[in-house]
Amino acid sequence: MKTKFYPVHYRLNKKNRYLILEIDDENEDTFYIDKKLIKIPVFTELKFLKQYAKKRDIKVVKDSEPIVHNLDIVLKWIKKNAKGKIECTDILTVWNFFIDMANTFELDNDELQAYRSKAVKAYKVYEKVFIGTNLPSVTQNNPPYHPKFNSKELKLIQRVLTYGYKKFKKKRIKIK
Repeated sequence: MKTKFYPVHYRLNKKNRYLILEIDDENEDTFYIDKKLIKIPVFTELKFLKQYAKKRDIKVVKDSEPIVHNLDIVLKWIKKNAKGKIECTDILTVWNFFIDMANTFELDNDELQAYRSKAVKAYKVYEKVFIGTNLPSVTQNNPPYHPKFNSKELKLIQRVLTYGYKKFKKKRIKIK
């Protein structure tokens, strides 16, 4: 089993930050945890992440600049009581980001981890969001899918992602 480490770039509260994602062959994706602090180390710049990793003999996969996970877009939507237009891609990005955080800390929240299909209602909404991203592998030769969410589905998304934001805030620490 070989673990690979990747930089993750996210934007929250109009600030760009970086953290380390761990991926191995057997487990689900998790964020790297500083063992002393039992928190996710967060960095203000990619170079600080690389310095931290080098000191700990963590070999970060050398990629181009990591894609930005814009958590602000969905947070703004949540603060508007899940009203207004929101893209499925944005919701899925944030939902998956928080799934990785939940996997990291073994949070037992079936709605957040709906992709496992333990929470039937959340799974259906997650699946609807996923298909609504219109990834070529999903839609193939079909026309684009633009899902309509009812108020219960929107509230579920709002509740799940609010939970994710709250937990993430408690589980991270700024290193540099």
